[in-house]
Amino acid sequence: MLNRYGLVDPDMTPFMEGEPTHQVLKDLPRHQELGDYFSTNHGSIRRAGEDGAKELNQRAEEEGHPLRVGKMLGCGGFGCVHKAHHPDHPNSVVKFEGGHKEARLAQHVIDNPDRFGDIKSLPQYHSTHKTTLGHGSRPVWAIHRENLEDLPEEHQGHWASVGHAVSTAYHTARYKRDEDMKLAEKHGHTLDPDSVLHSHMREQISDKLDNLHKRFARTEHEEQFHRVRRDIKKLVGHGVVPCDLNGDNWGRRKNKETGKHEVVMRDVGCYKIHNPKKRASNA
Repeated sequence: MLNRYGLVDPDMTPFMEGEPTHQVLKDLPRHQELGDYFSTNHGSIRRAGEDGAKELNQRAEEEGHPLRVGKMLGCGGFGCVHKAHHPDHPNSVVKFEGGHKEARLAQHVIDNPDRFGDIKSLPQYHSTHKTTLGHGSRPVWAIHRENLEDLPEEHQGHWASVGHAVSTAYHTARYKRDEDMKLAEKHGHTLDPDSVLHSHMREQISDKLDNLHKRFARTEHEEQFHRVRRDIKKLVGHGVVPCDLNGDNWGRRKNKETGKHEVVMRDVGCYKIHNPKKRASNA
């Protein structure tokens, strides 16, 4: 399968257009992750990022594609971000991720612009690349995406509250699903757990985010909050619940047309998946 730049990434074959999101993003079997499919190299994620940059630059020379990886800009527990150089994307970065989750989501978003193109609260992803490196038992993937500015520190608390609301909604929905299943079993009914969970997920996400409106009302964040709230609801409709949206995992981009800044979920490497079935069935 070819990615946007014509590079063959054979490990991305599950990402076919039109595949249901919850199917595409479900975790790999544990035995596959630890088998010969992945490298067994070890080392810190920082070293993996440095080695990954060298590998991608060498591949760029050999394969003739325009993406080059520059200096490291920052590092976290599971990923490092490097400056990217590409003629079509002058303000972009390459994130080296120890694992496959964000790369999988990124490629799925790239492959399905009709599904995700209107969700502006996600980063703009350009391409994904699997390296031959490993971080412990995890593979190291490279994700080429837009560069996003840091949020001002005084704004981070507002947006961290959105992350907290989403996390609370997720756990509440799972609790309510379990309670419904127990009650149905007690009365001799059969419920589809996926349908029940999705129903509670939509309700809880809507409820928790709507309750946050008063925190953002009549502030400079209000318009951005409405967009982010709509986008998270759309993601939940696709079966994706972003998590770990603390203050550091939000960024912003400058809208070229309006000149205003737009708040974006900068790090979407943590998310939960559910099957977004629409209706529960009783028997």
